[in-house]
Amino acid sequence: MNPEVFSGLEMYEKLKNMLLGSRSERTMIADFEKFISTSLFEDQQVELIPNNEKNVIFVKIGNEKERAIYDLGDGIQSAIILTFLPFIYNEPSFFFIEEPEMFLHPGLQRKILNFYSSRKSHIFFITTHSNHLLDLTADFQDVSVYTLRKQLEIVDDNEEIDPKFILETVNDSRNSSLELLGVRNSSVFLVNATIWVEGITDRKYFRKYLELYIGYRKENGLEVKRIEEDVHYCFVEYGGSNITHWSFIDDDNEEIEVETLCGRALVIADSDDGAKQERKEKLRRKLGERFIELPCREVENLLPYHVIKAVIEDYEGGKDIDFPDYDYEDYKKSYLGEFIHEKIFGDKKMSRRGGYKEDSGTIKSKLSFCENSLSIIDKDVITFEMLPEDTKKTIDAIYNFIVSQNQ
Repeated sequence: MNPEVFSGLEMYEKLKNMLLGSRSERTMIADFEKFISTSLFEDQQVELIPNNEKNVIFVKIGNEKERAIYDLGDGIQSAIILTFLPFIYNEPSFFFIEEPEMFLHPGLQRKILNFYSSRKSHIFFITTHSNHLLDLTADFQDVSVYTLRKQLEIVDDNEEIDPKFILETVNDSRNSSLELLGVRNSSVFLVNATIWVEGITDRKYFRKYLELYIGYRKENGLEVKRIEEDVHYCFVEYGGSNITHWSFIDDDNEEIEVETLCGRALVIADSDDGAKQERKEKLRRKLGERFIELPCREVENLLPYHVIKAVIEDYEGGKDIDFPDYDYEDYKKSYLGEFIHEKIFGDKKMSRRGGYKEDSGTIKSKLSFCENSLSIIDKDVITFEMLPEDTKKTIDAIYNFIVSQNQ
């Protein structure tokens, strides 16, 4: 192993040598230029040019006059440096990165984490004091979070001691590490639009559907407004019945006033039982068009039937399953776990340990089912047009809300 320290100052020589090197190296730089064009410069053509006279990288963006990289701003410069080596290195590598959030807008922090997560052959060790990065880790399966703190033993006043450093994993909550960072409510980044959903799987599904919808609009020549998560909007998980603690429903002074803490809110609720109808009616009266009750039982029901079948086939180890001929209308008002048990399998044996439904009838292991569904959507190249009409209408409403709050 040959450790290499890369601060960004070495990028000029690396870039120049690769552009003067083999065809594969030149192709790699061209691919990197396309990557930063899409990720950082809204699909404008980007060229990285080593200026031999000044020993500085110049960057040409679209029809703009080329400029030195340090004239682009600290954030863009940092993003280019943070992604360069992980992009051009093909061999599996370890990257140790100190406080990548420096100079990065929260939206860029998300893009950097998305990029690192996509480089499956590499392993990244990151130190951070960013509550934004810490919060974003909840969106990634392959991220482990640790806290490091110093501990001193109590001894006599005149005795010198060596401190101990405690490394602890953060399992199912970010609260302890946020407290160590000194994060308060006033520390959070505010966006113009917040999408309030019941849980983490809602957030993941809607994020993917929005991605498909934007792709659909581009392909069909429709106007596409630039919207980025954590820049123009963000998702907030309210955890079902916890919505009553927020000021969406009444003017009770004891409730928490939402729009003093975050951007204008769109609230999305399941259509899962009659016991919540009174609460939903209050939300509907208070929020009007900014309240969406799903047209189906739960967010999982918005999946197209062929994706549900593919997920089941994956869980069943690829064995041949005789699927009944159903469509979205057949399961939209049913608990999906119960539907799979009773309508798809019936008396037939299931291979998945524990089956597919909780006692309530909802899908078992929702997060796992969600991740598998999103993987199928990516692998099978599911397009927006393949989604049920109810799904399309819901996503169109979310998109239009985000756009309306960022004009």
